[in-house]
Amino acid sequence: MKTFIQKRIADIKAAKLTKGRERKYIAQLERRGWSDMDVWGLNTHLANYMLPMVKLLFKNPQGHPCDLKSLKAWKAIGAKITWSLERYATDDFFELAEKATGYHPGKTNDEKLRKRWSAKNRELSLQAQEGMHLFGIYFCNFWD
Repeated sequence: MKTFIQKRIADIKAAKLTKGRERKYIAQLERRGWSDMDVWGLNTHLANYMLPMVKLLFKNPQGHPCDLKSLKAWKAIGAKITWSLERYATDDFFELAEKATGYHPGKTNDEKLRKRWSAKNRELSLQAQEGMHLFGIYFCNFWD
């Protein structure tokens, strides 16, 4: 199994950068654990890093925050947080909207479909923001 650093090095190499930039980012990654490239997409980088841990936390929780009435409510919040992190990790908002509406920017000229696609994009974005809002609210409860 690849380590986190090995995966990041593979990502840097796959980015098709100049050899100079590739060497620079790999050196930064090896020296400090992250590269300038990670900062440019910090939301995606952090979501990728946190997602497996959040999934594990909510897979079989042993308790729930005091302000929630049940484990079921905590798992529902976990599902929203996980979904949001998955969206930011994969950055697939446009693709999900395309699947849902059949509109492909630059390929389809149907104005009605474009409006549906735009509305779906907004809906997905708001849904992801809700999950991240819950992440912030319950951040102190991320222990088991």
